[in-house]
Amino acid sequence: MLLIMKESRWTVRPAISKEKVKGYGFEVPVDTALSEVFLKHLRKGEIEEIHDHVENKHFHLTVDSLKRCIELAGEWDYYFSTRTKWRRSAFLFLSILGFL
Repeated sequence: MLLIMKESRWTVRPAISKEKVKGYGFEVPVDTALSEVFLKHLRKGEIEEIHDHVENKHFHLTVDSLKRCIELAGEWDYYFSTRTKWRRSAFLFLSILGFL
C-alpha cells in the first residue's frame, strides 16, 4: 500500500507485485476529461484495462517501479487533479469524533 500525499490531500493506493511477474499492478482514477492526455503519458505496455465510472475512468496499469506509481498518482489521480476531496473523508472524520 502506498500513502501518497500532495498539498492537503492524500490517497492510499495498492501496488500489487507477484513472484515471477515483472512490475507492479496499479490502479489510478483519472478525470474523464483528462483521460486522453493521460494515455499519452503512459509508457508502452503499461495499460492493462480501463473502467469507465461516472466521474472518472479507472486505469489498471502494470508499471516498472513504485516510484512510477507515485509519479502517476501524484500528477493524475482524480482527487488531486480536480482538487476534489473524497466525500468519505468528512464522514470518516465525523464518525471517529462520535458525531455520526
